[in-house]
Amino acid sequence: MSNDLLNRAWDTKVATVEMKLVLVSLADQANSDGRCWPGYGFISKRTGLHRNTVIKSIKQLGENGFLTKAHREGNGCSKSNMYTLHLDGGSTARLPSSSKPLPSSGSPPI
Repeated sequence: MSNDLLNRAWDTKVATVEMKLVLVSLADQANSDGRCWPGYGFISKRTGLHRNTVIKSIKQLGENGFLTKAHREGNGCSKSNMYTLHLDGGSTARLPSSSKPLPSSGSPPI
């Protein structure tokens, strides 16, 4: 685990809480190169999210440039994917067009 990477994951702005949980979970498991290979079930158990939500969040994180996913195989059988995290500290994910970003003023909307 890389504390620097974990801190950057916490500081990264993403579109949904589910994406944040998955990103932090991956960062917590990543080595110093930003790589990890947990299975969907493991991430689901750690975050409390449904497996399908984990899969969707990983896809969204990839589409927004926060990670790359590589399929792994060994001895003719599938293994968990390998994820490489790309966090530059303070990044903001592109919000889906249906999402409305929060106002940029210092006070929350009332």
